Amino acid sequence: MKKTHIIILVAILGIVLVGIVGYFQVVKPEIDNRTVETSAPTPIASQETDLAFSYPSGVDSLLMIEPPISSTSPSGLKKVYLLADYQEYIEYSNEGSVGTPPPTISIFALSYASTTDGGDAEGAGRVSKLQTWAAQNPQFTSWTAKNSEAEVVEVDGATAIRYTAAGTYQQEVYVVLYVGDMYVFAGQFEEEGGVMQTRFADLVSSVIFN
Repeated sequence: MKKTHIIILVAILGIVLVGIVGYFQVVKPEIDNRTVETSAPTPIASQETDLAFSYPSGVDSLLMIEPPISSTSPSGLKKVYLLADYQEYIEYSNEGSVGTPPPTISIFALSYASTTDGGDAEGAGRVSKLQTWAAQNPQFTSWTAKNSEAEVVEVDGATAIRYTAAGTYQQEVYVVLYVGDMYVFAGQFEEEGGVMQTRFADLVSSVIFN
């Protein structure tokens, strides 16, 4: 793995760790004081990234961590959202965060940077730009682990590529270029048609670019 990729991965891990610490110090105590065990649709909107989506929040659904973006974050990174099954994540945390963490839905919003291999040449199509960027940023896109051909789809009317990737869990990835930002939606799941895959599909369907 290239040195730059290692540095970026370390930075991402730092972001995630800060988010987890903040979650257990601030968010979790508030959640633990709630007695209503229901699932409620929760809208998320970010003016900074022109992105909005919704997810089922609650002890019977998902919890979300929004790690802060700092000066040590990878260049161009604007927002990170991490979502996991509430019960599975709490159980994993109570066990000391040892072993394999539960499947996670990850959302990255980044400023689009020109690529270096001709993907941004005059006349290059949007799909070509998406594929080139995804290939050059595997730390976000899992491009080097993909096990299917990238297909062209749409997310809220914006052109995107979708593919699957192998790893600890099966993974489905969408890469979208909207105006001047790149968005990566990655959903991990244990089995086809499982709850996490359904939740991920619903989340992607709820995406709105403002």
